[in-house]
Amino acid sequence: MDELFLLDVRKAGFRAFLVNLLLNSFMIVWLAALVGVCREMIGHLEKGQYNPSLKLAMDIAGVFGVKVEDLFEFTGE
Repeated sequence: MDELFLLDVRKAGFRAFLVNLLLNSFMIVWLAALVGVCREMIGHLEKGQYNPSLKLAMDIAGVFGVKVEDLFEFTGE
C-alpha cells in the first residue's frame, strides 16, 4: 500500500492525490447512502471481508445499472 501511495504522489503530485482520495471517499459515502448501509460496510465489501445479502447486492447493482454477477462472484464457500 505504501508503494502505491508513493507512486501516486510522485506521478500526479500530492494535490492530485488528495483530490482523488476525497473523491473516492465521497463515492463510498454516496453509495452507502443510496443503498442504506454505513460507509464501513462498503469498505468491507470492497476488501472482500463481507458477503452482501442478496438485497444489498441487487441494490448496489441497480445503482450502477449492471447485473449482480458483474459485481460479485459466487465461489460456493
